[in-house]
Order: sequence, then C-alpha cells, then structure tokens
Amino acid sequence: MQVLEGISMYPDSGKAELAFSNTGHLVYAPGTMFKGRDSLVFIDRDGKEKPIDLPSGKDESHILSENSLSPDGNRLAVTLYMANNDIYIYDFANGTLARETFEGSDEAAPVWAPDGKRLAYTSEPGSSYQMFLKNTVGSGNPKPIFSSEDPRYPSSFTPDGKVLAFVENNPKTGSDIWTGPIEGDGQPTPFLRTKYEEWNPAFSPDGQWIAYQSNKSGQMQVYVVRYPDAGGERQVLRDGGEEPRWAASGKELFYRNGNQFVAVEMAFKPATIEFTTRKGLFKTDQSLRSGFLSSYSVMPDGKKFIFVRRSRPNPVTQLIVVLNWFEELKRLCPIGKK
Repeated sequence: MQVLEGISMYPDSGKAELAFSNTGHLVYAPGTMFKGRDSLVFIDRDGKEKPIDLPSGKDESHILSENSLSPDGNRLAVTLYMANNDIYIYDFANGTLARETFEGSDEAAPVWAPDGKRLAYTSEPGSSYQMFLKNTVGSGNPKPIFSSEDPRYPSSFTPDGKVLAFVENNPKTGSDIWTGPIEGDGQPTPFLRTKYEEWNPAFSPDGQWIAYQSNKSGQMQVYVVRYPDAGGERQVLRDGGEEPRWAASGKELFYRNGNQFVAVEMAFKPATIEFTTRKGLFKTDQSLRSGFLSSYSVMPDGKKFIFVRRSRPNPVTQLIVVLNWFEELKRLCPIGKK
C-alpha cells in the first residue's frame, strides 16, 4: 500500500531522494519524478558546440546515456532511460528518433557493427544480463551472443565485423576484456583478465591494436596492446585517461582526462607503436555525461564529436523530516491485520 507520496525521483536510476536514520527518522526531498531534457551536441576540435535537435513533445522526458555512431556517420544509437531503458536510433538525414529495442527490459551499451546494419547491446531480461546482436535493417529477432552469468557489455568490433570485444564484470577478477567470434560456434576467451579493472576496449581501424583503460598504475590510464597476442603494450602518456576512441584514419587516439578532451597522434613501427604529439582539444564540464560505457562518439572525419549534455534538476530548497517514521509505518501498515 502507498504510505508516502511527493518524493523527488530520477528516471535514469529509479532513485528516490530519501534516507532513514538509525533512530527511525525519515528525511526526504519533496517533488515528483524528474522529467529531464538531455540533449545531444556536436563539439568540434576547437570546442565550438552545435545542438542536435531531437523530436519530442514539450513535456516528454529525455534522459540519455551511452551513444554509438554508425560507421558512415548517418545514424546514432543512444540509450534512453525510462521505466524500461531502451535503445533508440537517431537518423541525421530525416531527423527521426525511432525505438529499436522492444524486449520489455533494460537495454544499454549499443555498439554498431562495421557493416552499419547490425547493433550489439546488453539487455537485462530478468535476474541476469544477456548480450544481443540485432539487424537494424529489415526484420528478425535479436540473436543472443556469448551467454554468461556475469554482466557483459559490448565495446568494439574488428574492422571485418567477425570479432567482438566486450567487458565482463566478474565477482573475483573485476572488469575484464574478452573477445569472441560473432559467427559460428566459437566461444569467447579472456583477452585481458587481471586483478585490476580493464574497460572500454577499442579496436584500431586496421584491427591490429586494442586501446583500453586500466587502473593498474593506481589511477585510470589509457593503454594500447597488439591484437590478438596482447603484446607490445604501451601506455598513452602518464597523465591519466578514460574512454579511448580511434580516429577513422587510425592516426589519432582520443580520450577523456578529467575535464580535458585529448587527441594523441601516433606513429606505427614494426610490432610497436609510438605516441608523438598530445593535444588538449577542449575542456569538458560536469554537464557532459561521462561513465564507464561509451559517453561520446567520433565523427568519421575526426573533426567533430557527439556528447550528451545532461539537463539539471531544480536545486533542492527544502527537506522534510518525519520523526519516528517506523512507528508511523506500523500505524499505516499494521502487522497481522488484513
């Protein structure tokens, strides 16, 4: 039965703004479900920003999260947080935003295959997580891939689309990087599995390298290793970094470093790689969404980037305290009575 109403809530997490004390008192922020209007923005290498208009009603909530740009740069897959999180596809040519997943559960972490026709993502259909591969052209049901009891999130395809790199959250080893063949009966295998946290694997455009982030130095840093032997590891500078993404040319690597968005030029040598020039492109702020999954996309020409700019709820100006809340709860919901 309902015992309290008028509490501030957030649709991206379902979090209600309330807390209990050890002595049984309740405090909460009055309000309703936050109806945010997150936006998508282009940001060029000089930091100039241009909004991307999303079609929606004035009162419609748009809480956005991970995004993935199709290889041709014409469509953007993005997660919308609602009662059930779903993946939508924004078409730049006609300005439409169409729902792509209909599983009735929470979907997240979309990643385009190189053919631009298939989309990998993670779904939470019940008490477990499952990755799927779905055709975005034509009909057909999503295909489960690499089932596991542990949560798995797709990250990057090889250029030929035959191998998927993904992250597995293991209760013993933490976040690890795995790779596996999409077609046939082949099973995935660990690529980097250590006692540290490894995230955001990204295949280079030639498929010979994987960039990723790890905290093995004591802070999150970006590294590059050869694929498939995981040899020749190089750390990309030493100032910290997260969410590495390759330019389509393969000559630059982008990443986030605190409030700085960085580009690093590189030179390839036999069996190794050298990082030559580092350039801070522009500063980011807290309104640009970040996270452990893909929070930005790189346009094919490497000159613009797509970010999610978060809307902000109204500041909390009042808190309500209810003394002896559990006694009040006993009165509202008496035990043993129907």
